Amino acid sequence: MIGRRVVLVDDHALVVETLAAALADAGVTCIAVAPRPAGQLLAALISEEPSLVLLDLDLGPFGDSIPLIAPLTESDIRVVVLTAQTDRTRLGEAVEQGAIRIVPKTAQFAKLVATIRETTLADGIRHDPEAQALLLDLAAYRARAATMRAPFDALTDREKQTLVELAQGRTVQQIASRWVVAETTVRSHVRAILTKLDARSQLQAVVRAVHAGWIDPEAELDAAVNPVVNPVVNPAANAATPEARMRPRGPTHTAPGLPT
Repeated sequence: MIGRRVVLVDDHALVVETLAAALADAGVTCIAVAPRPAGQLLAALISEEPSLVLLDLDLGPFGDSIPLIAPLTESDIRVVVLTAQTDRTRLGEAVEQGAIRIVPKTAQFAKLVATIRETTLADGIRHDPEAQALLLDLAAYRARAATMRAPFDALTDREKQTLVELAQGRTVQQIASRWVVAETTVRSHVRAILTKLDARSQLQAVVRAVHAGWIDPEAELDAAVNPVVNPVVNPAANAATPEARMRPRGPTHTAPGLPT
């Protein structure tokens, strides 16, 4: 390691300039590395040989930075997340991947700088109570999500496809036409869905799928406007459709302070 240097990664120039200057005044050498595609960014960060990387979770056009955390920690580089993100599930995922601390951008600036300086100068990894609490919250969230999604695991592939079609606003008649099957076949799938999800209507089944995180309503709306290949023609692609949209996300909120 070369001294105790911090590498700062954030997609807002104002954040970078302000923090770098403040940390320099506090006796911490801070180097800015501009966001870029994940592989290139990881290589750039490791090459700097910092004692700590201060990483924003959202890197603008380059997306989510959480996948960078584990490779950095495996290279003996500590990671502190600097973010305005308040979704505790997502913050918990960052800690799970190896982030030692979450520093909110909404904190008072002097306290924010002091916290970063303290963490940078500390020897080893200190257990942050808030980080541990985030891990517990993440485990509880996953347990609840698994319970809510269990009924959907009982659906057959065709029933899953039917539920996705219903979520896209299609009627039984339209689904039958798209799949080139009898309406009675589609109605049979619908009845099975209602039974397995303990739903009284198609709408209630879709609402439960959304609440369980099994369906992303925005993705389904986009798919309804831009229809995908007929599942009969390309069943493999459509069979993956529900799974690709399953990952549940808690509500995301940001608060005023440093730019996100």
